[in-house]
Amino acid sequence: MKKHTLMPIEIYNRWGNLIWEKDNFGNISRWGDLDAWWDGTSMHSMQIGGDKLPSATYFYILILNDSGDVKTGTVFLNN
Repeated sequence: MKKHTLMPIEIYNRWGNLIWEKDNFGNISRWGDLDAWWDGTSMHSMQIGGDKLPSATYFYILILNDSGDVKTGTVFLNN
């Protein structure tokens, strides 16, 4: 039996605040072509200027459920 893959991802700003999270990250069959990926917005209304984030380096934690591996790294958002 194949294990169910959730592929949760969390994205944080430089102060360690969680700004975006999603299960089944990259799952196009569940979310569609665009919604399967992070689009550089925040999930929280506390962001000044709406949900669009400023240019900066952000940090991610991605859990690969099939293997149990945890991947971490950075992504630079250039708006």
